[in-house]
Amino acid sequence: MKGHEASADGGAEGHFAPLPDQPNVHRLPSARFESESNPKGTVSKLSLELDRVEIRKFVTVLRGFDETALDAFVSRAIRRGISADRFLVELAAPAAREIGVDWEEDRCDFVDVTLVTGRLQRIVRELGSQIPSEEPMSEGGRPVVLLASPSGQTHTLGMLMVAEFFQASSWSVCFGAPFESAPVPELVSTRFVHVVGLSISLVDGAAQLRDEIRRIRRRSRNPEVGVLLGGPALLSQPDLVDAVGADAASVDARLAPLVARAFL
Repeated sequence: MKGHEASADGGAEGHFAPLPDQPNVHRLPSARFESESNPKGTVSKLSLELDRVEIRKFVTVLRGFDETALDAFVSRAIRRGISADRFLVELAAPAAREIGVDWEEDRCDFVDVTLVTGRLQRIVRELGSQIPSEEPMSEGGRPVVLLASPSGQTHTLGMLMVAEFFQASSWSVCFGAPFESAPVPELVSTRFVHVVGLSISLVDGAAQLRDEIRRIRRRSRNPEVGVLLGGPALLSQPDLVDAVGADAASVDARLAPLVARAFL
């Protein structure tokens, strides 16, 4: 498969949105989340199960007004031996889903959701920088992944999290909706893309999603473009891949780059 039309810095030849900088979200120095050496004799807690109780504790801190308490929660988790990628996948992602349920059941309002999302985005960006980077997969330029949500769906936090793992795996990451207004089929027609990753937050609209994937394949400059699904909808509808004509799926952000390699 050809892939040398991707620029090394991830810049777009069309109208791709770069990684969002989140300029209005306060960002902590990475050092605040760095792990400290465990005292001699301390038992490793890497095997600690991050269960619902731990997730609810994190949600409570996220919804509080004390940024210092939030930073301390993350730092304690890192010091206990929980890696940055585990924290993002096993705490941050479930916490985002819990907030979504609270919103749907009227246990929080729009202001709460906005504040929590901003805090989670900050944590994702800071911890994402601590994920070990892999060596480039080829000398001809990094492969390109376009991350987007289908029409009518918004799952920005999940996409930002997945983007961090793709970048750590030496992919060039571009964004479609909701960060870019142009439809995904139009974007892939202006630039060679190896994989389109669609984040699905709603189980409804399978027919519409199937039509969008067909348009992506029809208009893509890459005739062998891979379509990868992710997002919370897959947890309740694991057969969605076949139903909409996608190629693969990954419900774990850490594994998405590995699954995507099959299309290179």
